[in-house]
Amino acid sequence: MIGSNSPYYDHQHPSHRTSHPQYQQALKSSFSRIFAPLLKGLTAGDQPRIHYRQHGSGSGYWQVYDPVSQRHHRFATEQEVLSWLEQRYYQR
Repeated sequence: MIGSNSPYYDHQHPSHRTSHPQYQQALKSSFSRIFAPLLKGLTAGDQPRIHYRQHGSGSGYWQVYDPVSQRHHRFATEQEVLSWLEQRYYQR
């Protein structure tokens, strides 16, 4: 068996690099930086993006971005968002 103290142990061999935690973390970071935005852009399409936000006072609201109309909307309740989504769906 060849161990890390053996003269035959190759620290530069790809199988040793890929098992190293720092290499794996760097690979994950590269994937996130390069491919995640691309994947998000390809899958988002014309679907609205909905976020719950809070004012400094603590009261909240729903913010919706519609990529079809390229407009932002704000709603006070979840029910208002659902109504808007239904109306948007049936107008197509």
